[in-house]
Amino acid sequence: MSNTSHEKATIYQADDFCYSRIEVSGLTWRFQKYAQFPNVARLEYTVRGKRKPQAAMMTIPAVVLDGWGHPTPPPKFGPPNKGIQATRRLSADPEWHNEFDAFLYGYLEGSKARVLLDLRKHDSKKAS
Repeated sequence: MSNTSHEKATIYQADDFCYSRIEVSGLTWRFQKYAQFPNVARLEYTVRGKRKPQAAMMTIPAVVLDGWGHPTPPPKFGPPNKGIQATRRLSADPEWHNEFDAFLYGYLEGSKARVLLDLRKHDSKKAS
């Protein structure tokens, strides 16, 4: 549990395709029961540029880095072909996670970025 409010943080979260980046302020988190999940991470934060705080129950892979200004993860879409834009891989392809892992490890190796929370291997369905 993070009782400390992190002034600035960057959340990388997965969806069915790739990872997206959200810069937030006032981040705190705790693990709690939520619906059918006995051990879900509840993140509370305010999105950069917004005033209204929000909460997210993280049942998906996510990584939180300290501070803002971290790079954008690899894109979901490839270049348009004849005016049609398509994703670079199929939905739920494990290669999305492999690509993000390589991106993140490469970035962390060459920077002084600090990981605050890593939920990529966290199982929300297992009690703590």
